[in-house]
Amino acid sequence: MSADDHTAEGLAAAVPPQREMDRRSWYMPRTIADALADEIDELHHSTRRPKWYVLSAIIAVAMEHQDEVRAKLGARDANQSGGRGPRR
Repeated sequence: MSADDHTAEGLAAAVPPQREMDRRSWYMPRTIADALADEIDELHHSTRRPKWYVLSAIIAVAMEHQDEVRAKLGARDANQSGGRGPRR
């Protein structure tokens, strides 16, 4: 898998050695975090794939649909004010 392979197959296909794994954290609404955790658990149990593999596939699919994500973010920005604002 190359660093440029952002397909679902490319991101989730190879089992990387432990040293290539990384842990990150982002804040999100609890309801979204709970829904994500539930979906990861459901897919983990139904496919018997490791949870990191399931999450990698979920993220890869989202990355394949960036235009839809950007459209949703644009619609959200038009309907919601507040937040931290742009990074400086």
